[in-house]
Amino acid sequence: FQDGFAALDSDIQSVVNGYVAGFNRRIAEVNADITLLPFEFKAIGLTQVADWEYQDVLAWIASLQRDFDPEASKTFQIENMALYRALFAAFPASYQGMFDDMRWINDPDALTYIPPVAGTSAALVEAENVLISEETAADVPDFGEAAKKIAKMAKDIEENLKKINAKVKMGSYAWTIAGEKTASGNPIIYSGPQMGFLVPSIVLEGSIQGAGLDISGMSVPGIPGIIIGRTPHHAWSMQVANAHTVDYYLESPDDVVLNRVETIRVKGGDDVELPVYRTSHGPVVNPMPYDPEEVSSTNPVVAWKYSQWGYEFGSIKAFLDLARATSMDEFGAGIELFAVSQHFCYADIDGNIAYWMSGRDPVRPAGEWRLPQGFTGTTLEWNAAVLIPRTTDRNNSQGYYCGWNNKSRPGYDNAYNSSSKYFGPFNRANVVNDYFSTHNNLTYAEIRDFALNIATTDSWEGGGNPWKIVADDFKKAVEVDPTPDQQAALALLASWDGHFVDGGSSQ
Repeated sequence: FQDGFAALDSDIQSVVNGYVAGFNRRIAEVNADITLLPFEFKAIGLTQVADWEYQDVLAWIASLQRDFDPEASKTFQIENMALYRALFAAFPASYQGMFDDMRWINDPDALTYIPPVAGTSAALVEAENVLISEETAADVPDFGEAAKKIAKMAKDIEENLKKINAKVKMGSYAWTIAGEKTASGNPIIYSGPQMGFLVPSIVLEGSIQGAGLDISGMSVPGIPGIIIGRTPHHAWSMQVANAHTVDYYLESPDDVVLNRVETIRVKGGDDVELPVYRTSHGPVVNPMPYDPEEVSSTNPVVAWKYSQWGYEFGSIKAFLDLARATSMDEFGAGIELFAVSQHFCYADIDGNIAYWMSGRDPVRPAGEWRLPQGFTGTTLEWNAAVLIPRTTDRNNSQGYYCGWNNKSRPGYDNAYNSSSKYFGPFNRANVVNDYFSTHNNLTYAEIRDFALNIATTDSWEGGGNPWKIVADDFKKAVEVDPTPDQQAALALLASWDGHFVDGGSSQ
C-alpha cells in the first residue's frame, strides 16, 4: 500500500488524504457521543470506531474492483480441466468435439454494444487452440477431486458473503440515444446500475462542487469521487463488462513462497493468522490453506494470475479525470486508467454519444486458454502491461448504444473463466436493442420509462422474447402432426409480445 500510494500523483494523494480526514472528523463526533454509533457497529459489540487511514481507501478500492469483475472469483478453468479429462475417459473417440461444443469460444450472432460495420459479417473468431493429443491425454493426472474442492471453496465464500448480506450483486443496463432519434434533438442517456437493495446500501447519491469539480451522481462509500455521474458537459453510465482478467496456473511446489501473514480479527475469539503464499503468477489457491504435504499427483499447486493486480489504484485518478473531462478524448483517456472491466455509455452537451469497455485485457499468445496453464504440458504467459486494443466507438450510424452486460464488439471472445458469459443470440440485452432499433422521435419519458417496460419481460436472465429465435424450428417440429391444443399454443406464442403481464408493457 505504501508503494502504491507513493506512486499516485500528488493531487490524487491530497484527494485521498482529504477524504480520509472527512471520515475521521465524523468518527471523532461519533466516538464523543456513543448514541450516534450506527447499529451495525453496536451489533458486533464495538463501542468505539478506529480512525481511517489512506490504506483503508486503497484496500477498499482493490477489493471492490475484484467484486465487480465477473471472472475474479470464478473457477471454470479449473472445472474445465476436470471436464476435459472426464470426457476423454468416457468418450475417447469424440471427447475433443464434445468439449468444444460445451465450452465454445465465440458466436457471431451475439448482440454487441458496438454493432457490426455495414457490409461486413461478424465472422466467427476462435482462438488457435493447442489441445492435448490423444497420446498424451491418458497420462494427464485426474484432477477431478481437486477441481471439486476448489470450486466448493469458491462457492462457500460466496454463500457466506450472502449470509451476512455482503455479496455484491452485479448487473446494470444503460442506453445512450443520439439527438437524431429523440423528440428534443438532444442526446439522452439512461444509466441503470442494478446492485440490489442492501442495508446498509453499498451506493449513495451525492454531488461535488469545488476544487474544479461540478458533478452529481452515484458513488460507493469509501471511494473518493462520483463513479456514475453527470457534469455540465457530459454524463456517463457503467455496467459490468467482460475483459479476460484471470487465468489459473499449475505450479511446482518449488516456486511457492510465503508472501505475507494477514491477521483476521474474530468477534468473541482469538485473532486468526492467515499466511498468504504466492508464486510468480499470483496467490496460491490450492491447497488452501497451503501445505506442501498435501500436494500430490492428483492435488496440484494452483495459482491465480490476475491482470488487475498492481493497477487497482489508478481508478481513483480515473474517476476524477472522467469528472473533469471537457471532451470525448479526455474522457477516453480517463477510461485507460480503469483496471476493472466496465461498459461505459456516454453523452455530452455537444451532441455526441460514445461507448468504451474498460479493463485490463492482456494480449495472450495463441493457445488453449479454457484450461489452466500447464495442464496441456505447455505453459503460456502474458504481460499485464500489454493489452489488446481498447474497445470503443462514437457517434455510430444507428443512433444509439445500449446493453445489459452483453458482448462489447463483434469478434470478442467469450470469457475464458466464466461459463455464464457465453454470449449468443439469446441474451437479455436483445430486449433493449429491439426497442431502440424500432423506435424514433423518443421523448425523455419514453427513454426513462423503458426500464419499466423491460422489467415486465423475461429479460432478467433470458432475452426478452425468446420465441422469435426458436419459432421456425419449433413450428416445424409441432406441425408434423399437431393437436388442437398445440395449434392454439402456437397461435398464442405467435401473437406474444414478450411481456409476462396481461396488457403488455403498459401494465
